[in-house]
Amino acid sequence: MKLKGLTQEEIFILTRNIGNQDSGIKATHKPFVVYELLDKAFDSGNSEEEIAKVLNLESTTMFYRHKYIFNNLIDDLHEKVIYGSSELKKERVKEGYITFQVANELSRIKKEFQLKVYKFISKNNIHGWNDTKSIRELLEINKYTNLENIFEEILNRKGLDNRFRIGDRVDLSILNDKLIRLTQIERDKKFLEVCSKIFHDEIYSVSLGYVFYEIVFKKEKIQLGQKQINENKKQILESIKNLK
Repeated sequence: MKLKGLTQEEIFILTRNIGNQDSGIKATHKPFVVYELLDKAFDSGNSEEEIAKVLNLESTTMFYRHKYIFNNLIDDLHEKVIYGSSELKKERVKEGYITFQVANELSRIKKEFQLKVYKFISKNNIHGWNDTKSIRELLEINKYTNLENIFEEILNRKGLDNRFRIGDRVDLSILNDKLIRLTQIERDKKFLEVCSKIFHDEIYSVSLGYVFYEIVFKKEKIQLGQKQINENKKQILESIKNLK
């Protein structure tokens, strides 16, 4: 089948690269190439329905996604975008590539902040689109202020801040099911009181979940050996058991 204004080779590029995420076929070109070919196809008078039919697509959603991303993403990052199914993913760290989904979230950030966010996620090897989404949401909540604090918060969430951490599995349903009825904030507040009595090093944050707990210290190292840490973990479990 043909599309006005496009060669068979260009149609093949579109067929091979767009909408094939679930097919197991590796993408051969970058999304920006696909975007330009789609733009060429539309400019040549082809309708969305005609293009979708030739590409054997049931939906035209991917047309809009390509258009939105490259209309809103700064030019410097266009060639950095790759499909998740691309062989180029192996070069992601070396070349600073971001996947199509990450680019989708990045393109929704104000343009003057996009490069800073891109450099941050690339430097720290943060590849998940949900992490970029979290950055965008935090930027919006903070009205695009306190960027460095937002970056620090993301590093804290992912454990990439070099702070010393102690964590282990716990089953609150067995150990103390009363704590399950509390909110996360209430539970963490009680857990912080417990940890502050057990550890002398300054604590940055704590989290007590249903099946796992974590203690984050302000420093990279604490003045405890592994033997003492193991003893402290036993104290933690006993203290959790006795919490009211």
